[in-house]
Amino acid sequence: NLVVYIQDAAWYAYDEGLQGFSAPHQYCHKRTVELHAFGAQVSCVILDPAARMAEASFSGNDIPSDMVSHRAFAQMMRNLTDDLLFALLEEASAVFVEGGNAFYLMHNFRKLFVLTEYD
Repeated sequence: NLVVYIQDAAWYAYDEGLQGFSAPHQYCHKRTVELHAFGAQVSCVILDPAARMAEASFSGNDIPSDMVSHRAFAQMMRNLTDDLLFALLEEASAVFVEGGNAFYLMHNFRKLFVLTEYD
């Protein structure tokens, strides 16, 4: 069972420096562990392409070697296209949305996908 974990609201809250919000890779790791306990497969996503690219901009050299989950998260964001996001949402049994800045979350829910493949 696939759960798509949408992090836009938490990403913006963290980016704005709001107290109590963790870095996206930390949320992804935490929620993945929690949802795996229920038998779910988890795909962490950020809908906003600019926020995605901000996370993807971290390279292996920018991230200490003890932060493997941050490297993996940055790589996931580099590989996440609208085509892949659409496919994940189509396959998902559930969508989990992290709290945070709801304004940006609602804005990103209205985003149109730019698909290169269409069945």
